[in-house]
Amino acid sequence: TKCAACGSAGTELKRCLRCNEVSYCNKDCQTQDWKEHKQRCGAMRELFEMGSPDLRAAAITAQAKVANQAIKAAKKSGTPVVSMSSTAFGVVAPGMPIPAGVPPNYGLKQAAVMDFHSGASSSGGRGNMRGEQAYRAYYDDLEDNREQWLAFFDIHQHHMDAEHTCGILGTLATIYRQRGVLDMCEKVLDMEDEVLRRYQRSSAVEGPGAVRCYDELNYKYQVIRYNIHLQKKRY
Repeated sequence: TKCAACGSAGTELKRCLRCNEVSYCNKDCQTQDWKEHKQRCGAMRELFEMGSPDLRAAAITAQAKVANQAIKAAKKSGTPVVSMSSTAFGVVAPGMPIPAGVPPNYGLKQAAVMDFHSGASSSGGRGNMRGEQAYRAYYDDLEDNREQWLAFFDIHQHHMDAEHTCGILGTLATIYRQRGVLDMCEKVLDMEDEVLRRYQRSSAVEGPGAVRCYDELNYKYQVIRYNIHLQKKRY
């Protein structure tokens, strides 16, 4: 074990009492590292208090919160943000050829995820609704290249792609439902249902953290379906 601040190794290191995940030589080192550690520390502590046995899922969630805040800060300052994704077929990044097996317009998914994460609600909402244009462009490509996208989501290594897609489609469906464009809302939900079923299979392979994410997304999906039935008076 090494000190998270200075990197020194030793047996007398003391763990952070809030998250119990990082260690320090002394109080000075902990104070020095606090600016960087406090956001990850709070996110991990929140999940531990929920009784999550899946520490890997807790770490991933904590890292995602920090990454989302970094994206927001970069956009606010005008700093260019480059999206890079790892897939079962290879890395997808600007200026690089799309690997065989990856949908050719994968960049639309990256753009939609960037908008979704940079405005995601800290209170557990459906994410940033201001990204409607990017969400719709991605949805249109999902429909136009349905077989290729669904085959991509069938590969369990792409479970995060499926998870992000369900969040994006759920947000787009909510926008249409609140606007009263119910037929379009149902079409978006039909696509989300296809992706959800594939995410359910991959989440079973990935473990408890992914299963919980699936359960939450499926619950939100069912709520939107229920509200549509009410609005269309399908009793």
